[in-house]
Amino acid sequence: MMKRIAEASARFKARIAGVFYLLNILTGGAALFVRGRLGFVAIVIATACYIAVTLLFYDIFKPVNRSLSLLAAFFGLAGCAIGALSPLHLSPFHINSLVFFGLYCLLIGYLIFRSTFLPRTLGALMAFGGLGWLTFLSPPLANYLSPYNLAPGLLGEGALTLWLLVVGVNEQRWKEQASAAGERRFVACHTPLIQSLAKEVKSMSTPVSTNRLEPAQHTAAKVAGFLYLFTMVTANFAEFYARGRLIVAGDAVQTAKNIGASERLFRLGTVSNLITFAAVVPLVVALYVVLKPINRNVALLAAFWRLAECSIFALITLNDFVALRLLSGADYLRAFDTKQLQALAYTFVRVHDAGYLLGLVFFGLGSTVFAYLWFKSRYIPRALAAWGILSSLVVAIVTLAIIVFPSLGAVVIPVYFAPIFIFEVTLGFWLLIKGIQAPSVK
Repeated sequence: MMKRIAEASARFKARIAGVFYLLNILTGGAALFVRGRLGFVAIVIATACYIAVTLLFYDIFKPVNRSLSLLAAFFGLAGCAIGALSPLHLSPFHINSLVFFGLYCLLIGYLIFRSTFLPRTLGALMAFGGLGWLTFLSPPLANYLSPYNLAPGLLGEGALTLWLLVVGVNEQRWKEQASAAGERRFVACHTPLIQSLAKEVKSMSTPVSTNRLEPAQHTAAKVAGFLYLFTMVTANFAEFYARGRLIVAGDAVQTAKNIGASERLFRLGTVSNLITFAAVVPLVVALYVVLKPINRNVALLAAFWRLAECSIFALITLNDFVALRLLSGADYLRAFDTKQLQALAYTFVRVHDAGYLLGLVFFGLGSTVFAYLWFKSRYIPRALAAWGILSSLVVAIVTLAIIVFPSLGAVVIPVYFAPIFIFEVTLGFWLLIKGIQAPSVK
């Protein structure tokens, strides 16, 4: 049976996917109203149908983008696993499975939009539906928007289901896109051999060559320049304006009063931090694209260190929400007196600061390596790159010293950030305005 499906036409697979999608919608809807064993059976059937849809969609959308199809399948299967385990209270994650289905719908919507064998309108509807499911990332927001946040998902997935059942996919266009994808993979597999032969021939005939930059490197450099400046603004707003105005060193009571009186500003600081951490990820990707021709492995090391920094910074943001919860005056907190709650809230605020030091270590390491690659590349002035190496090392070394000798922080913070501030602002403007230039080499 599975062999026959694998060998079937794309239109047949699409219609089979439509059948399973319809069964998933029907049984999933029944599970909302039926309790007990029958409801559990409905959940199992709906999950099995969605798994089938996920696998069929991966096969259908591989010609569009194999990597994104695989990522979408991962999110779809993760949502199925969590959805099946949640009724049994066995899920290791306290997150609604609809969040994973939201990510899945977003990716499928993008793949449909990029395909040539399905209407782009369906892609837009699926992406819109995915945004609706993503509201369940915040249960209070989902409850506030309910039931209206269900409509986009039902509309998008319902429209796609009906189209697959009635029309399927354009078989001829699917074959053309699959053929083009196969040709791209062939070229990608044989390009290193072709390039190496071309280099050998060129080295025999031409004594002097020029390091040519790819268009993607120029674009990535512009993106990196903008993100350097953007994250500089959001990070400084969060740490030195929002948090800096409210947190009083060594005074838990006054800090608690400040946060209570300006809770909105404190939350804006948290959001600004999250925006910063999210923007650093594409910044790191852009830097990797620009600098990987210099040394791919070293660029990858720098990217991993910077991504570790982002992960730590994102995780410590939870401390802000804990501090706000402790100061919320909720009924279940009456077991503690006011001073205890203030002290606990201040403790979590300070834990945020301690976690920030950990992230800065990885920031300093990653920034040092990226600056070294800038120095080797000659894409920017070497003096600027050398300043970047020095200022990044200062951040890493001084931060480690503060962890060992905490009293040092009162002396050097925020002064020791000045060199890296100068470097990133200068580099940001340089990349945004002048971009990168390829040096001539013999």
